[in-house]
Amino acid sequence: MTGDLNMGGNDVNNVKNLTASGSVSSGALKSSGDTTVGGNLTVAGTSTLSGNARVLSRLATSGYSPDDLPSGWGGGIRTLDAYASGSIGAGTNGDVNTYLNSAGYIYAAIDANVGRQVNTQYVWATGNVNSNYVHSNGNIDANGRVNAGEFVYINGQSQPGWGCSPNGLQGRTPEGTLLSCVNGVWKSAGLGSVYIIQGNQACGQYATSNATCPGKLVSGGYYLSRWGGDGWNTPDNNFPSSAWTWTTFNGGGIRPGTCITAFALCTN
Repeated sequence: MTGDLNMGGNDVNNVKNLTASGSVSSGALKSSGDTTVGGNLTVAGTSTLSGNARVLSRLATSGYSPDDLPSGWGGGIRTLDAYASGSIGAGTNGDVNTYLNSAGYIYAAIDANVGRQVNTQYVWATGNVNSNYVHSNGNIDANGRVNAGEFVYINGQSQPGWGCSPNGLQGRTPEGTLLSCVNGVWKSAGLGSVYIIQGNQACGQYATSNATCPGKLVSGGYYLSRWGGDGWNTPDNNFPSSAWTWTTFNGGGIRPGTCITAFALCTN
């Protein structure tokens, strides 16, 4: 035909092959068999596929390029957001190595590397949890031992004799003395019961009195155990002479009838 064919709105049936060197315009394009497109396919409306869709190369949406991928990535889907009502997973040969699902569960078979922080309600690990710095805004509970390779800093401060709870709690004074909560009362953790050991009488000039603890010396002093009625009534020296002994030394002004006795405050 050398001119246009106008069928007046009627059908053309039983056509074997239809070859066109230009465009084919149609209100609706229907195929009851396979359709092969040798070039690009542009669809202005919505495409509905009743069966599976298989893309042999990459797929991009939202105007992105299918080749816009990180270095070393083979690609598959390039898009802006992926929103799934089920799960999104990754793996090979039917194995799932990692996935996240619509219930909020995230699973990784090996390692999960996070460049910044992880905000979560609970962290549960069957192995080790290793970190350069661990900060807690609440309690840290351990069912086993707590082992510190260096020093332990306790910032909870109180004073001996103040109330506390529960028993076994550890704290410190502002000066750094350790405290333990014993029967609802803070007690100095470094001292047990304090008792007094009395030394020998040092009578007259240049005499020495020593009060020696069987345990640890806390402090000490002296008292005038006899007065001769004249002369000095205090020693020249009053000091701890060792880690367990308190010593006094009489000067030359002590009369023979005057005696000084040292005492030591001791603890075990």
